[in-house]
Amino acid sequence: MSSDATAADLLKLVGRVDRAATQVVSRWLAGVAGFGGGRPQSLADLGALAGRVAPSVLVNAHLMWRGTAIEVLDASGADARLAEQARTILADRCDAGLVAVSRQFDEPRDRLTGLANRSLLLERIEHALLAAARYVDSVGVIFIELDRAADAPDELVLEAADRLRRVARGSDTVARLAEGEFVICAERLRSDFEAVAIADRALIALRQPYTIDGEEVRVSPHAGIAVSSGGDGPETLLANASAARRAVLDR
Repeated sequence: MSSDATAADLLKLVGRVDRAATQVVSRWLAGVAGFGGGRPQSLADLGALAGRVAPSVLVNAHLMWRGTAIEVLDASGADARLAEQARTILADRCDAGLVAVSRQFDEPRDRLTGLANRSLLLERIEHALLAAARYVDSVGVIFIELDRAADAPDELVLEAADRLRRVARGSDTVARLAEGEFVICAERLRSDFEAVAIADRALIALRQPYTIDGEEVRVSPHAGIAVSSGGDGPETLLANASAARRAVLDR
């Protein structure tokens, strides 16, 4: 067999194993709460989900892919030397994917959901306030709390995070601060009513039932809103939104 034929056979084998392993992972991802990223067809597609699903989910997806790829390769009946070369290539690709995913854990994001954490949120609010002062518009901070936060399973938190991603505008920042506490920073608002509209959409989405371990679960979220045209600092605006949320709870 010529070297060109061997190289072509190797690429075909690697591609076939990649697709088969990814199909298994794709079916698993479809059942993961909070996943709405389509159906990946290859390991590269899994890597492209970075920033759209929680880093912990991507790590598990890559590990599942690796184990499945080995099983598929062992059952392929390929020539031993060709199979060994394919195993090396597949392992290297998976390792590279895991390294890329691990970098997300070093970013200022919530490890479970992949949403912004407090430090990144404050940075985004500060940037939005500077822009508001320049362009004469407003920034809205919407502080949302789920009831039963301490008992909320990860599946519910992930689904809640995904729902908030969908209702937020492309320019908004969605963050998770702790347990069942979420914040939306809405930039370039023309009126306070826009912040109210975003908060209403978020609450409606969060109040829809969740299916956890085959059972229907509902939560009663509450939200507080603070709006500024640039005269407040990010900590102050966040604190005002939190105070507004507490006022709603105390009614």
